[in-house]
Amino acid sequence: AFNVYFNGKQTSINVFSFEDLGHGYARDSFAVYYKGNKIEGAFHLKFQVLGRDYAKDPFNVYKRGKKIPNANPNTFTIF
Repeated sequence: AFNVYFNGKQTSINVFSFEDLGHGYARDSFAVYYKGNKIEGAFHLKFQVLGRDYAKDPFNVYKRGKKIPNANPNTFTIF
């Protein structure tokens, strides 16, 4: 069978469009994931990993796959 696993656990990630983005993040044609768990509401087409657990899309900033409230993706930077 064709499956994607994270730490030995089968995920719902589409194996045919799977892309490892680094730092625990991945995406497929439909969604974005952090350590095998779907990030609800993340915009997969423009999702960008910033490093050190951080990522963003055009609408939100994320740390370890969780949305950071009130963080502006247009101005957010990590040092």
